[in-house]
Amino acid sequence: MTLSKTGQNLVQITDTHIYGDPAARLAGTDTRKTFIEVLDLICSSHSSYHLVLTGDISMDGSEASYRWIFEQLKSLNQTYSILPGNHDSIEPWGSIFSEVSSDFPTFASVEPWKFVYLNTQVQNEEYGQVCSESLKFLRSHTTAEDASFLVIFMHHPPFSVGSKWIDKIGLKSGRDEFLRIIQHPKIKLVVSGHVHQESQIEIGTVKLVTSPSTCVQFKPYSDVFALGNSNPGYRLITLWGNGEFSTEVVRLT
Repeated sequence: MTLSKTGQNLVQITDTHIYGDPAARLAGTDTRKTFIEVLDLICSSHSSYHLVLTGDISMDGSEASYRWIFEQLKSLNQTYSILPGNHDSIEPWGSIFSEVSSDFPTFASVEPWKFVYLNTQVQNEEYGQVCSESLKFLRSHTTAEDASFLVIFMHHPPFSVGSKWIDKIGLKSGRDEFLRIIQHPKIKLVVSGHVHQESQIEIGTVKLVTSPSTCVQFKPYSDVFALGNSNPGYRLITLWGNGEFSTEVVRLT
């Protein structure tokens, strides 16, 4: 992957929840339609970017859903990375998304930055984990000399967002050790999905963010499942060569 060294735009989209059946709906929402609307907004706003899909790409884990997504991504003519969420099935990825890795943890480099991709999926569960292999992998990259700054992408957020029902299905095993590791000064940003809402906290010098879904949104600070009224959107991240970055959420209007 060839990316520019400064002023690099990354675009995160998450929780697209595409079905294999085009007629299927999620809470009454046509997830294919909103996915395309968000992609159209991204294309009209940015000429060059690397796209990162942070899980729950499919709602049903079907090969048909992934093939449809692949065709949409192919039409963008932009580089992209994908990682799984709790609804995803990784098995078909190798033959469909053949240009990106389906083995996790993994990383990509663009000096002086490194992008670390973690799989927080626990088979047949909604909650997530950071396994011992991922923790070891992450720790090794904090001491490696091939990058000065790190961004971590994962599906389940490693912090509570204040919605009791969501926090119950958040990151469980490995969370405490992960939070210790990310306080390394090389790590600047942790980007997650899963919660279908925008939130952020800071722990020391690292910022941790979640982002809106491209389809339905969840109501913030709700004790029980409830839909929100915010529009679908994406997160823009701009990285600079001196280790600084900016990030914002952009929504459909």
